[in-house]
Amino acid sequence: MEESVAPEDNAVELWKRVRHGDTDAEVALAKLYLDGTRVSQSCEQAHLLLLAASRKKHPEAERLLSGDYAQRCR
Repeated sequence: MEESVAPEDNAVELWKRVRHGDTDAEVALAKLYLDGTRVSQSCEQAHLLLLAASRKKHPEAERLLSGDYAQRCR
C-alpha cells in the first residue's frame, strides 16, 4: 500500500512545478530542504530555491531568507 503524500510534501512534483517557473513550488521545496522532510536536509539547496523565488518578488521567500533560513543555516 502506497503512502499518500500531500502535494506540498511531494518533492518530485514540486521539482516539476519549479521547472515550469512556479515560485510557490520553489518556496514549498525550500521548506522541505530546510526541515529535511522527505528529502535530505540541505541549507544550500534551500538557499538556491529561496533566492530564485525572492528574485521573482515572492514575499514568503524573502521572509524565510531573513527568518528561518538565517536562523537555521548560518
